[in-house]
Amino acid sequence: MKVTHKFLIVTVAFLAIVGVFALLGNANQSARAAFSIPFGSSQQVNSADAPKLGVVELKGTVDSIQADSYTVSGLTFRFDTLTIISGAPVVGDSVEVKALLLPDLTRYALKIELQDEVVSVPSFEFHGLVEAMAADVWTVSGEQVQVTVDTAIDADIAAGALVEVKGKVAGGLMVAGSIELEESMPGAVGTEVEIFGTIESSRARCMWLAVRR
Repeated sequence: MKVTHKFLIVTVAFLAIVGVFALLGNANQSARAAFSIPFGSSQQVNSADAPKLGVVELKGTVDSIQADSYTVSGLTFRFDTLTIISGAPVVGDSVEVKALLLPDLTRYALKIELQDEVVSVPSFEFHGLVEAMAADVWTVSGEQVQVTVDTAIDADIAAGALVEVKGKVAGGLMVAGSIELEESMPGAVGTEVEIFGTIESSRARCMWLAVRR
């Protein structure tokens, strides 16, 4: 009887251990399935709290279209298969472009959208960090913005400050109409941003994205 009792205890303990490992295995497989993305594939990843820092929103007229770029109101924007192009705009159409400035100082279009209303005066706006402040040109998140006597500039803006820049595009240059100091990114909490990129590698705790800006 004692042997049988011990056998039952060992059997129950063994089954319990097997059950725990099975649950862990299923959980691990579920986690892998949830985060499994084939390397080299292009995906869209949503971030719940990342602001649109440095994303320029520009409204203007399409000047020309090349195999890999659009020129809108004198500004050139690169695009590729990850760029969202809505409405099949052609030369002469009014569009809104959302773009990022790349390290090589070229602009990459995240989205190009056809507009129903004609854009008579090209305009832009974006949030960024002040990098340099010359007398007539400011650099904000890599973008060079022309500053004139008509530009309304908030007081106490210094290098490193977060600002909102709004203005017009003239002769292929971004001319600031206003530069306002921001304490934080509007809608930073709960804002959904699409990050377009290609998975390069992954680790146990993280994945690396080659983000296409």
